[in-house]
Amino acid sequence: MRRRLVLPLLALAICVSGVIPSSAATVNVTISNFRYCQGNQCLPIDFVYVRNPTGNGFIHQNALAATLIFRDVVHPGDTIVWTYKDSLCDAIAGCPGHAVCFENGTPEGDCGDRVTPARAGPVTVSWTVPANAGGLIRYFCNVNGHYNFGMTGALLVK
Repeated sequence: MRRRLVLPLLALAICVSGVIPSSAATVNVTISNFRYCQGNQCLPIDFVYVRNPTGNGFIHQNALAATLIFRDVVHPGDTIVWTYKDSLCDAIAGCPGHAVCFENGTPEGDCGDRVTPARAGPVTVSWTVPANAGGLIRYFCNVNGHYNFGMTGALLVK
């Protein structure tokens, strides 16, 4: 009888103490119509902010899009996957594609290798939220000033 009681109590103690780590999630973001969104096709309202071209902050926050985008909060360890599905950019001969650049106080931002070329199919780029991240992380497309057309997004890290 004691043995049957010990294992369930041990499992309960581990769960209550928080020793069992939660698994990291994957958050999928679509790149479409010169926007970033969580649906399959982005709408004109799917921009988070109007970017200051100098990289020193934002000019205007889009309250409606922010409400929609922030409904899914991300956590340290989560992986964000951006998938290029922009038929609008593909249809414009001079559109080279898009990038995912994090705001860092400079005009170009920090893009790393997060570039999705046009006319190459559904290319994906990903990024894992660092363990020390928190708050709002804004990102934008710096290719040909696409952020001027509303190509901005944000992650709310908690």
